[in-house]
Amino acid sequence: MSVKYPNLVSEIAKRGIRRSVMASTLGISARALYNKMEGKAPFTWPETCIIRDTFFPDMNKDDLFYKSDDRDAS
Repeated sequence: MSVKYPNLVSEIAKRGIRRSVMASTLGISARALYNKMEGKAPFTWPETCIIRDTFFPDMNKDDLFYKSDDRDAS
């Protein structure tokens, strides 16, 4: 998988969160979540809020959802 959101992917792995559970919580398919994490489809603002509030309440949204190409451009 091409990682568009490396911090999100890392935190999911560290915390043992199942992507199927995350997709279900968002009301989308596992494939749709996969596409969003690859950067093929955007996360909506409500989705980012649900992910952060449900699974990562201790993290800042900007840090959690930074795109790998955002920091490469600087």
